[in-house]
Amino acid sequence: MDLNRVVQFASDQCGQWLVLWYFSAAAAPDLAAEAEYNGWFQIYSRQLDVIVGHVPAVRESLTRHHDLCALQFAIQRRLNDAGTLERLWVALASHTAFALQKLGLKGIGARLYSTAFYPRGTVGHGVGG
Repeated sequence: MDLNRVVQFASDQCGQWLVLWYFSAAAAPDLAAEAEYNGWFQIYSRQLDVIVGHVPAVRESLTRHHDLCALQFAIQRRLNDAGTLERLWVALASHTAFALQKLGLKGIGARLYSTAFYPRGTVGHGVGG
């Protein structure tokens, strides 16, 4: 099997399990989702290291794909569960977070993303920074 496809598949699995975990209640986190995420992340990391050992130039694109997988699943989940005002808040906060990250304020941007995408009382709310 092509290692690139393995890394991309592991990234997709990481994104799905991370979102399940982060959307779970902070008072009763989904420990199975956390364990699945951690397992898939280990597979992703190990295979990424193998690929980058042979072709260092692909690290950035594969890492970006990995990050975007989780973001895609979080956006889908949040927008499916949100009302009109919440959708407006998510759009405004995510654009602001993107601008902050471009200005070099990555920690603040990451925290704003997490508060926008993950409702209060969830594991993911306020993670970052």
